[in-house]
Amino acid sequence: MGLWRGVKDALTQNVGVAVARRGGFRELVSRSEKGPIGITVKFRESGGRLATYQLDVGEDGMRPVVDREILKFRRGQRGQPWHFVDFSRGKGTSITNESVYGQEGVEAERKEYALDEPGALWRQELFEGAGLI
Repeated sequence: MGLWRGVKDALTQNVGVAVARRGGFRELVSRSEKGPIGITVKFRESGGRLATYQLDVGEDGMRPVVDREILKFRRGQRGQPWHFVDFSRGKGTSITNESVYGQEGVEAERKEYALDEPGALWRQELFEGAGLI
């Protein structure tokens, strides 16, 4: 249960708050490991597509940061997944033509973004809308 509360804190506030509430980065990393901490969640969204959300939390000095955040959807049973979101330390890309996702011959169009801080997660309302938080 603690894991899900930590993910919720990271999504609703930021990674720094989630890590601090659990005693700091060193308390969360397995003993003798240096990190990052990785969480992967697979789920089916309302259209039935398999989605994978990956969050890797690292440390920059004494400050928790999002080393990598990926949201990808599988295209059919055998297709390569579309990386809808791919961020690292506050910078990354997201798909802008999601309405045509899965259509034959359509290439992904991406836009680059910079978040307010390297501990912030991309589009937290996405997860709120999906009922994940």
